[in-house]
Amino acid sequence: MKPYRGIPIDKPIDCGEFVYGWLVESGGHSYIIVGINPTFVYKTDNIVLLQSYLRVHPSTVGQQIGQQDKNKKEIYKGDKYKDAEGIVSNVEWGLGEWSLFPIDMKTPVRSLYWRNICKKTQGEVIGNIHDKESKDETQKDA
Repeated sequence: MKPYRGIPIDKPIDCGEFVYGWLVESGGHSYIIVGINPTFVYKTDNIVLLQSYLRVHPSTVGQQIGQQDKNKKEIYKGDKYKDAEGIVSNVEWGLGEWSLFPIDMKTPVRSLYWRNICKKTQGEVIGNIHDKESKDETQKDA
């Protein structure tokens, strides 16, 4: 099982202050369990016993994909990734695998532009889709 990250609900979504751990969804809310191994989380008579958890914005939850960039930084769903050719993409799940989807393409033919992230590990994570700077750039292009 790969860990998750999310931004706590008491923080603005674009603050970039992720918490890392294991995802629990309950009652329509998302929580990240921090500081424990998931093998220590168990249910007893419908009571979940946890050490520490934080409620997070559901839209900010992303799973680690099991790959690192050229700087040995873990890559998560929702990251912005710049490959060796300078193409900036969003990391997403698509076509049955973790893929890169270029954000600055002129032709919106999505299926032709998916890239397999395992073959693009010479690039680097440069941010994520929740960064204020990323939103500002997207709004300028619109």
